Amino acid sequence: MCQIAVPLSSLDIFWAVSKITKKGVTHGLAETSSILSSACHGGPDGSCSFTTVGHIGVGDIHFTIDQSDLRNWIADVKEVINKDLQNAGTSFFNALLGKDKRDCLPPGYFWLRFGNPTDDYVGLNAAPYKQPVHVQLSLFRNREHGAAPLKNGHVLAFLEQLTLCKYRGRPHFGKNYDRTFTYSKCPIADRHPQWSSWTAAAKQHDPLGLFASPLVATVLRNGSYENYPGCGIDGGCFCETDEHCRHPSQGTSYGWKCLPSKAFPDIKACRPV
Repeated sequence: MCQIAVPLSSLDIFWAVSKITKKGVTHGLAETSSILSSACHGGPDGSCSFTTVGHIGVGDIHFTIDQSDLRNWIADVKEVINKDLQNAGTSFFNALLGKDKRDCLPPGYFWLRFGNPTDDYVGLNAAPYKQPVHVQLSLFRNREHGAAPLKNGHVLAFLEQLTLCKYRGRPHFGKNYDRTFTYSKCPIADRHPQWSSWTAAAKQHDPLGLFASPLVATVLRNGSYENYPGCGIDGGCFCETDEHCRHPSQGTSYGWKCLPSKAFPDIKACRPV
């Protein structure tokens, strides 16, 4: 279990009170399951500390795959965690004393949700899935530092590419990054049997694209993203060179490079060196 330092107050509202000083505590060290989950004990108002008083944003990757692939997908996720998140799972106190090195993902969780097939044109549960499963990873970050790389965000990028390309996952149009829908190496159109029916309906009912978001408009014209310095940091692309891991607005590369996954060397992401 990972432990993290968390904010425990917002203005004059305190989520916890010191037993010694009897005063409100501004920060503390806690296990993620105690302060960020559907089962956490909650503060005075019944909510969870991290989601109540933190300046929280969420990085989501959300795909649908068929249940027949779920066992292999879980095995591959474990492989990425084991090999690309170094020494995960060692004891907190050994890590604190420097006896072991381990890393944690940012606070968050994996989701698994099961659905029923539909006849929608490009719905997440549409054919040919017989037993659709929604697989999702949500990682929380501080909105006040949005330009900074997500800690161990390379793991999220690896899992995103793995699910999109190897498992031909269907990305959720309301989540994910734009790069997920415009990645030329793994186009999403060929995993939707009724894709042409959807694009035809869009042309018929919205020929001027008045109701299409910028992302949907790009997808409808089979557009792809353009790489730029730092695009691998801010979610604009899957990196191909180290330049994609350099954020020009910050004037630094954060010491990150575009490196292959240790578990699946054919996919790359920006990661610390």
